[in-house]
Amino acid sequence: MDKTVGIARDRQLPAYAEESFATWWARRRAGAGRRQPVALFATCYVNYNAPRSAGPAVEVLEKAGCDVDCPAQVCCGMPKLDGGDLEGARELARRQRRNAASGVRAGRKILSPSKLHADVAAPSIRSWCQRRKLGKWPTP
Repeated sequence: MDKTVGIARDRQLPAYAEESFATWWARRRAGAGRRQPVALFATCYVNYNAPRSAGPAVEVLEKAGCDVDCPAQVCCGMPKLDGGDLEGARELARRQRRNAASGVRAGRKILSPSKLHADVAAPSIRSWCQRRKLGKWPTP
C-alpha cells in the first residue's frame, strides 16, 4: 500500500460498514407527528465507517420528539485539504454550507455525529438528548 497509494504499511485503516448510514436512512420509516425539527449531517466517516452511531441517534432523537431530516450532504473537504487542494476543499465547504443553510431556513437545528468512536453517538447529539431528557432545555 505504501508504494501504490502512499499509506504506510503499519497504518491501520478504518473498516467500512456493510451498510452505510445513507442506505439505512433511505429505507427506514420516519416517525410521524414530531415537533422539534432537526437536520442531521452524518459526515463521511459516520456514513461509511460508523453508521451504528447515527442510526440509534436518529431513533433517540425521534423518541425525544424530533422530526429528523438528513438533507443533501457532500464530503466536508478534509481529504482535499489533506492533499493540498485548498480550492477543492473550499468548494465542498461552500456546498455543505448551502445544504446546512436550507435546514436552518426550514427551522431545523443542525446536528452532526462525531467520528470519535463507532459505538458512540456524537457529543452534540448526546448532549442534546441528555439535556432534553433531563429537562434542561425547553420542551419543543
